[in-house]
Amino acid sequence: MPSKPRCVLHVGTMKTGTSTIQSWLGENRKALEEAGWIYPGWPCRDSDRIAALVARSPEHQNLVISDEGLWHQSMDRSRTDEIAEALKGYDVTVLVYFRRPDEFLEAWFKQGLKVGSGVHAVQSFLKSYQTRPRALRKRLETFVTLFGRDNVIVAPYERSQLKNANLLSDFLARAGLPEAVATLPAPPDKNISPNAEAILLTGILRRSLDCEQAVIDQVMGALPREGLVTVKTSILTPQEAAGIRRRYRPLFRKIQKEFKTGVDPDFFRNWADDEAPMPVSRLRRAYDELVTPANGQAPIPAGRPGAPTSPSLVRRGIRRFFR
Repeated sequence: MPSKPRCVLHVGTMKTGTSTIQSWLGENRKALEEAGWIYPGWPCRDSDRIAALVARSPEHQNLVISDEGLWHQSMDRSRTDEIAEALKGYDVTVLVYFRRPDEFLEAWFKQGLKVGSGVHAVQSFLKSYQTRPRALRKRLETFVTLFGRDNVIVAPYERSQLKNANLLSDFLARAGLPEAVATLPAPPDKNISPNAEAILLTGILRRSLDCEQAVIDQVMGALPREGLVTVKTSILTPQEAAGIRRRYRPLFRKIQKEFKTGVDPDFFRNWADDEAPMPVSRLRRAYDELVTPANGQAPIPAGRPGAPTSPSLVRRGIRRFFR
């Protein structure tokens, strides 16, 4: 009986280089096909699309699918069930990278501010079910249940643990792609995480002052980069970051023990135990005050009396935050 074709299901979590991997796969699609692999592109998180892809794929052709939506939608078990059904003719390997939880949650919150979605207040975000260790465990167990523990690879997104200290080298090795493909040149990382100062200011402009994107772009373009974009700060306070690591550490010890990846016993080599904490952004307090007013009232919507009406007024209104 002929063996099943392979499918690598790269399940991207927040800020673990998914854009870099997807860009490389797309730019090297022809070479992958010559090596027996089909990369359908992004997005590819819908079971109907995957089923259609399988139906028109040549027999015994391998698939590599990379989409961060596969991880986010796994809280709805039925959607991942349908994908597993569409791939039942394949020997599936699920590959998921995790970064240190405090870095992961900060990146998640920053992404929500950047695109205007998610929870407004930092504390509300950190208390939500989605940010708890058991939510991460539930997502991971969805893939384990559907594809088998031996078919799930959990890898640390930590430079010191990546093969050749390079994400693409590590991904290609874990995915089992041929060496002829693995030696192709890699593009530079195109997904740069936004600075804490800039992203909090964007949140203030959008969520408290109700500015439209055009006004936000004008304000951000007019402000000096020095001390705003170039300074390394964190949205999280040192106490919040330490609390996140404390809550998540037991989970990652269990992951290391079960999946035998990452360093023993803590999965990540660096838990920031011996590091000086990164200073919190100067805008964190202003952001908290503005998105959660002391009187409990909602911010004044744009266009109403008392609301900012132009980029110049907004710029003057935020100067005090930089003094």
